[in-house]
Amino acid sequence: MNETEKKLIKLIAELTLEKDGEKLLQQEVLERFGMSRMNFNKRYSHLNGYIKGTQDIFALAGAISTKEDAFTEELAKKYKAKCEEFAKLAAEFDANLEAKIKLHITSLMINDKILHDANDIRSDLEKQAISLDELKRKLDEKELEVTRLKSAAYKVRDEVKSVPHSYSEIEPNMTPVFENFRRTGDLDVLDDEKESAIEKLANKARQFLSANDVRVVLYIDCYLCRFKRFLSHHFQPLADSLVIRLPLYSREEINAFVEQLCTKRPIDVYVPICESEVTKKALRQFFMKHVPVPELEIADRSLVIPSYREGFDTITVFRVGIE
Repeated sequence: MNETEKKLIKLIAELTLEKDGEKLLQQEVLERFGMSRMNFNKRYSHLNGYIKGTQDIFALAGAISTKEDAFTEELAKKYKAKCEEFAKLAAEFDANLEAKIKLHITSLMINDKILHDANDIRSDLEKQAISLDELKRKLDEKELEVTRLKSAAYKVRDEVKSVPHSYSEIEPNMTPVFENFRRTGDLDVLDDEKESAIEKLANKARQFLSANDVRVVLYIDCYLCRFKRFLSHHFQPLADSLVIRLPLYSREEINAFVEQLCTKRPIDVYVPICESEVTKKALRQFFMKHVPVPELEIADRSLVIPSYREGFDTITVFRVGIE
């Protein structure tokens, strides 16, 4: 654990004490600490649970504090008070629950309650038996609808494949970013310059989309397949498209980029994968020598396959091998 992470942990604990039960936001922590969201998500995303309150920040902060630390004493007092408050509430809840149970049970004998439950179950089964034929009829109708929809979808797909479509591609200028890192070895500068390059990419894409009626295609570049090879071997446009090479990997970063596009156009996502570590190493040795090792490590560690729930129209995961 480095000094930056220790300072972050102490700040989260202090803000949690200040909030005194109110929800703590990631943005508040980052503004107080002076750190960019991209830098936090890449290096300290494991602290998100402590910010949200799902993990015990007090115990973590206490573990890294010294006995002479005044914050530790304040933390212990507040934590003890919260524990006592919780114990009191738990005791009150148990007492109320026991009283309620006694109030309801005393009105029925145990045998009468069992008989009553059995009658309810018998009644429910009779109702289900009566409606079984109706449910089966509705199920048959739905299956017929699904068959018709599948047939229509296949027809549309075949029609789409028969129509040639064009595409334009754009990508971030990462060459000077990687070259500067090789000179300085500064990870913070690498993060800041990459964030700037991604912002310029979003601006360029937004301008293109305002002037052209096209689909948006995000190629999540985790340095396994060259962009040109992806376009020639793995990409089949469903319509006229703008293909964006996007070297972002976490769900938060990808969704933030999509928000910057300010578009309601359909968005397709392509993600390359390689299950063999030997093949992955060979591909990067031959074609990705210009990419710094920390960037490759972040790509492997942070990559999350996007979900349809996030609003994407299609998500294609394709396997790559030795070219």
